Amino acid sequence: MAAKEATKTSTITAVQDEKGMSFGVPITTPPKERVRNEMPSTLQKGSRTPSRLIPYDTALRLGNVPLLFDHLERWSRAPSIPKTPVIASSATILILIVRQVSCGNAHVVALSEDGLLQAWGYNEYGQLGRGFTSEGLQGARILNAYARFLDEAPELVKIIQVSCGEYHTAAVSEDGEVYTWGLGSMGQLGHCSLQSGDKELLPRRVAALDGIVIKDIASGGVHTCAITSSGALYAWGGGQAGQLGLGPQNGLFSCIPNESDMLRNIPALVVPSGVQLVTCGHSHTLISMKDGRLYGWGYNSYGQAANDKSTYAWYPSPVDWCVGEVRRLAAGGGHSAVLTDACTLKELCEFRLAESVTLSNSSQIEDVASRTGSDALARLCERFREYLLDAGDCKWEEREADGDDSE
Repeated sequence: MAAKEATKTSTITAVQDEKGMSFGVPITTPPKERVRNEMPSTLQKGSRTPSRLIPYDTALRLGNVPLLFDHLERWSRAPSIPKTPVIASSATILILIVRQVSCGNAHVVALSEDGLLQAWGYNEYGQLGRGFTSEGLQGARILNAYARFLDEAPELVKIIQVSCGEYHTAAVSEDGEVYTWGLGSMGQLGHCSLQSGDKELLPRRVAALDGIVIKDIASGGVHTCAITSSGALYAWGGGQAGQLGLGPQNGLFSCIPNESDMLRNIPALVVPSGVQLVTCGHSHTLISMKDGRLYGWGYNSYGQAANDKSTYAWYPSPVDWCVGEVRRLAAGGGHSAVLTDACTLKELCEFRLAESVTLSNSSQIEDVASRTGSDALARLCERFREYLLDAGDCKWEEREADGDDSE
């Protein structure tokens, strides 16, 4: 199994069986949104509805999953970096056993089994957490200074999870505290004020979350989300595309309660309870609930955040199609992926039927699914027909051949 992170130009994975794989097809992005689009070739589909899923034994480990691995592999489209996976040398990787790895736009952070963070890449916004900015590619270095209190000397903190945004980084300590650093001009660091202009150069504790134990963290392009031990979801940062789930806003923030629609608290409570997993794409967010439901919000031009056809999903919106218990979530610029644990006969049958849905048999499969309680499969058939009709890929004669007696 492999855990990986991908950006627009590079891929890095932590592996156990010395095997790695990459995927990613950059596409032309909208002029007002810098949206990365890493499309898995096995899932690529010209549809706004959720794609058919990959069997568990062939799927990548998705998202920021804490696992133990022996070494790192890296590859990239950059001219100076190999285009096929190679083992990162000991000169690059200082920590011995990598538990987790996360990639930003141009920086990488690895977490060891001992709770140490090591960062390398570009540091123009302080995203490597070294206390200063620098130009050009920076070698690997272990982070050993965390600012728990601004009036005290930085200290070493044991980290249990890390997530890289585009130009910022967020981490969770063993005590459930959140530390952030890097670019913070859109509020993505969660601090009321910044120590170095629009940046934090050292990992700094998010004081607004005092007394709240965080168990999961995820970073998007300019926003960050965190799940508490009680299942609440907090979000902070840029929300122009709806990625915070707080409705339309102009990106201004406040640290005190107020009645203005122009200002938001940092961080803001989005979902009060029941959240199990969270992942952030560049400009959208996806969560799974403890009862198995999925919700998404944010930039939705490719259908990556919600079932509806709007360009922006401003509030948490249900995502219908999901078979089996949700195990992992992942999101890129223009896509989302869900890894489920489908093992019952009914769930496996739903998988097979979903793979064989066509315009001519969708009504029949939908009828069987409805009568057997397979609601997600029934909705998939319905949305599949809606998509084809809206896209103009079928004619009225085909609908009649399908047994449509609505006329």
